[in-house]
Amino acid sequence: MTRTGFRSWFSEDDLMNTYYCWSRPAFDLLRANVLFVNNYYRPAAEVVYCGSYALFGFNPVPLSIFRFALGVANLFVLYTFVSRISRSREAGVIAVMLGGFHPASNDLFVDSGMLYDALAFFFYFTGFSIYVKCRQAGRIPDAKQSIGILVLNLFALNSKEIAVSFPVALFLYEAIIDSPYSGERRALWQKFRLTLVSGVVTLAFLIGKITGPEALTSIPPYHPTLSFSFYLDTYSHYVSDFLIYASPQAIRPWLVWALAGCIVLAVLLRHRVLLWASIFNIFAILPIAFIAARNGFAFVVPLAGWLTYFAVLITWLRAKVTFRSLSLQAPSQLAVAAAIWLTILRPYSFFTREFQRPIVHREQDANRELWNSLRAILPASVAHKKIFVRHDPMTLAYASRFLIQLGYNVKDVVVETDRTLPHTPPAILYDFVIDYADGKFFLAQGE
Repeated sequence: MTRTGFRSWFSEDDLMNTYYCWSRPAFDLLRANVLFVNNYYRPAAEVVYCGSYALFGFNPVPLSIFRFALGVANLFVLYTFVSRISRSREAGVIAVMLGGFHPASNDLFVDSGMLYDALAFFFYFTGFSIYVKCRQAGRIPDAKQSIGILVLNLFALNSKEIAVSFPVALFLYEAIIDSPYSGERRALWQKFRLTLVSGVVTLAFLIGKITGPEALTSIPPYHPTLSFSFYLDTYSHYVSDFLIYASPQAIRPWLVWALAGCIVLAVLLRHRVLLWASIFNIFAILPIAFIAARNGFAFVVPLAGWLTYFAVLITWLRAKVTFRSLSLQAPSQLAVAAAIWLTILRPYSFFTREFQRPIVHREQDANRELWNSLRAILPASVAHKKIFVRHDPMTLAYASRFLIQLGYNVKDVVVETDRTLPHTPPAILYDFVIDYADGKFFLAQGE
């Protein structure tokens, strides 16, 4: 389900993301990762793009290797987090089986354009797992651990804005799962101090992102529509992605009942982890709930709450049905694993192979073909040249420019297309005029 990621080429998002950091001074990128109150676009993930391009040039293989390694690491992060918060390795395994290879998030293994989400998940739940481990040991994170968790929180924020829910997750953990408040002010401060500091960091981060000339909210796709109806529409879209065959229209009337039902069931069972997960599921989606819905990869952080809920519930039900018998524990666990394999993982595999993966590779293969055709018609160097592209086939308006400038590693080549200019200019103004047909570029007119 993941192996074809090694044959992935650059998507248009990859070209745009690499160009964004390549076209700017390297110092700006480093500064944005430290001084996080800024408009720089997701600088932690941009380090990966910029580093790969600086070290290996216009080569997608290093990105594919990094993407696969990160995907595998996130499986361990998911297992560790669910195992710790539930105090059950069985629940951790079930969570990975349920969500680690879901077709809706398969892009994380085959498309580097989703590195932002994968990195945000890694830093978010690595930091949260460290925090849970400390609290379960009966202690508050010390200064070094607190700094480490806050640094991971900052890296998660710098990877993608979905991580702004981190202080909410910590607060819910302290309020629901951890031991009750003793009544002393000092104890209250110690209990919630990291949550408060994380909240201040997150607030400063948000101010930097939504203010200034390059505010994220000024970009049309990120302009929020604040309404409960929009929240339900967006949530239904993501649930539909993960249920695969259910439409958002069919899910929407039941969504509120499902969210409330999870809370009611957790309360009836008096299960603190289930209650934490059910409330986390309501709040974790808020950073993306009021903007146009993306594909399932954007839901990977909120998904962890649902995976925790169902993994813990399945573990509880298995133990209940077998009367917690030690002699039946291993056979019943194998039965649950076999049931998940047959009813979930095998359909996942079929859907990924037949539908999800071909869509991603189709765009990547088309971009590779375009690049090969460019190399066949253009000289070894295009520095100081002017190029015009007719019938630009790429989805993003400036993707052809990104492809040529990055492919040749030259910033002073002018690339214009019939999509970026209001009128078609005379060919005599350009050194090369390129046209497109049958999946390839060809030279319409030379010097």
